[in-house]
Amino acid sequence: MSILNFFFITLILFGVAYSVRWEFCDPNADYKIRIESARIYPDPIKIGKNVLGVLNGTLLEEIDGGTLKIQLKYGGQPIYKIEDPICSAPQVFLCPHKPGFVSLSKTVPIPSFTPSGTYTGEVTIFDQNIEVVVCIKFTMDIMK
Repeated sequence: MSILNFFFITLILFGVAYSVRWEFCDPNADYKIRIESARIYPDPIKIGKNVLGVLNGTLLEEIDGGTLKIQLKYGGQPIYKIEDPICSAPQVFLCPHKPGFVSLSKTVPIPSFTPSGTYTGEVTIFDQNIEVVVCIKFTMDIMK
């Protein structure tokens, strides 16, 4: 399992969940995606188990390309940072993507070596014009 897969799940995880708490980076921003529902199974997230994340929303503008940025901290210390093209993972997001309904789902194994604890981070998606599509700050608890 790649680290990108492990941490991409954070984009799918936020929502109505006990072990994941999230908020928009700017609650007053006019983001280009409206999140309608998000779920994780099981909840809470367990080390050594698979996690299924499902996100449904509405994309308000066409996306032809862009970048996914993920920053993750454990114990307040940065442990992971990546910047990848959003269209490089066709099983996740196909480009161009027209405005309308978007449903993303992904199953990701949580490795047995993952430390228990609270993780914080930020996920930002930029479009082809380097404009923010959505930005989310999150806190998630992962337990044995």
